[in-house]
Amino acid sequence: MPIKFKDFDVFKKREKRVVKADIHTLKTQEKIPLKELFPDRFIKDNTKYRTFYDFLVASKFDWLHPDDIDEADLDKFVKKRTNFNSWALMKKKATGEYNARKLGF
Repeated sequence: MPIKFKDFDVFKKREKRVVKADIHTLKTQEKIPLKELFPDRFIKDNTKYRTFYDFLVASKFDWLHPDDIDEADLDKFVKKRTNFNSWALMKKKATGEYNARKLGF
């Protein structure tokens, strides 16, 4: 029995609901734990380090109080030891990959 294109309508409608729900969830999430934002695979691919823990230790910043970290100093560290020119660009790339993982891509 041949498949008719109208048979895909049910799937299309369901898929749109799922994606909208996931996007809504991602938009409302205020904070992502750094360990989830920067999985070891991301660190291996984009820095001189093997794990996120290694990255944190090498930076010598007080990550228990990230608001107290001087952003200019952090940008210098990131530029020197990663594929990014700033902490903001590194977070942006990591956030995009995090969202893609959450959406199942």
